[in-house]
Amino acid sequence: MGKYEEIKEVYNRLFQLDPRLWADLRKASPRDIVRRTEVRFNEAEGIYEVPFLNRRYTVDAVREAMRIHDHAMGPEIDFQVQLVLMTYLSRAGEVVPLGRMVTEKELRGGITFFQGPHKLNTAPLLRRFGKNPRSFIDAGRRLEGAVQEYGDASFVLPALPKLPVGFILYCGDDEFPPEMVVTFDASIEAHFQLDVVWALVNVTVEALLAASQHANDQDSGE
Repeated sequence: MGKYEEIKEVYNRLFQLDPRLWADLRKASPRDIVRRTEVRFNEAEGIYEVPFLNRRYTVDAVREAMRIHDHAMGPEIDFQVQLVLMTYLSRAGEVVPLGRMVTEKELRGGITFFQGPHKLNTAPLLRRFGKNPRSFIDAGRRLEGAVQEYGDASFVLPALPKLPVGFILYCGDDEFPPEMVVTFDASIEAHFQLDVVWALVNVTVEALLAASQHANDQDSGE
């Protein structure tokens, strides 16, 4: 088990969402939430429907419940997914995407925060795709990513309606190891604190790996 997997296990076992996120969501008007986040509110059921990384989640503020859409008895939602979605619904600002992508170190406080245990967890992507940019692009496309022209392979994912996340792969050579750069629309600072940005990257990395594994399973006929 790697360092990130250990941290994730601890998070899922020990951490719970700040109850103020649920309280804030209940107090806000659905019309305001929909306007700020560009998600859908199902009035008949009283739930929010949130597209996230090619899945759709339903969030019930009254029952404080979250599930994958059409999975009535689906798996328990990972803590970091809950954190990202609830923060987005409850705390997203009025700012729309600015169209300018920045790295984590360009965010306020990012140079200090994104190191040590909070270094962006791109190592699994490099192990899987560092020498296979075509598979990397295929995984991005499975999550509705828009292919870009940076590095050896790159794309931007519509992670959340107002929060695109970009990945740029540099395959490296005999002198330099492969490198993965993660970028965000500069407006992310109006919506997420740095710990939630970190969680967003963790969840997105897992989704890309899962998309790649699904493609491999299909190719092998499983």
